Amino acid sequence: MQIDLYVPYYRALAKLAFHYALKQCVYLDGRDPAFAAIRVLIRDGAGTPIGLVDLSAPTFLLGDLGRRFDEDGHFFFLEMDNQQVNVSMKLFAGSPYKRPSVRVALGTDPSPLIRTYRAGHFLRLYPDGRRGGFDGEMIALEALEHEGRWGLVLKQD
Repeated sequence: MQIDLYVPYYRALAKLAFHYALKQCVYLDGRDPAFAAIRVLIRDGAGTPIGLVDLSAPTFLLGDLGRRFDEDGHFFFLEMDNQQVNVSMKLFAGSPYKRPSVRVALGTDPSPLIRTYRAGHFLRLYPDGRRGGFDGEMIALEALEHEGRWGLVLKQD
């Protein structure tokens, strides 16, 4: 007998990734047919999450970026072009609950109107509770290519 206890976990990861992508790119249409499989996973827990959510994705944090943040938070990296839309995540980066990087394939062959776009953020959680009515802040990161692969580094001001 096999029981798949991971579907709620895959659904949660897919939802985080999908909503991050939609929030970062206002011209993305979540109703696009390219996103049908991820919508079914999120809404119904159906489909094949293994093909959409990679729990052992390579890291996308370049240099010492992952070690620079000692406070708890989450890294998000959106990569898209007219062939695919992916979001990589490193959750609970500064806590004992940290997990390996995850990549969620939101859709393949999206609208030809989609242009190449990369964005990344660190969602920093305030360790001492709310500040100014917020639980944390979003810190923009810079996407760049290093040794043939894209990843995130701190933005240079």
